[in-house]
Amino acid sequence: GDGLGYDCWEILNSESLTGCTIYIFDQKGSYVFRGTSPFPNNCVWNGNLDNGTVPVPEGVYFYVLKCDNADTNQTGTILLA
Repeated sequence: GDGLGYDCWEILNSESLTGCTIYIFDQKGSYVFRGTSPFPNNCVWNGNLDNGTVPVPEGVYFYVLKCDNADTNQTGTILLA
């Protein structure tokens, strides 16, 4: 939302990913976003609550990517600044 560049958390080639769900949580473990693949334009999350228009605070967020193909499952963090 800073007006610089493309405001989206991208995962390259995720627009062709199928059978996956991504969950994003804040540091308190509260749900922020849940989305299912494929992700258009590789844009997974726009940094807003439920990909809407209400921005979440800056900070560290945690994600879990669960897929039908367990080899694709991932977990990690996102720094939103």
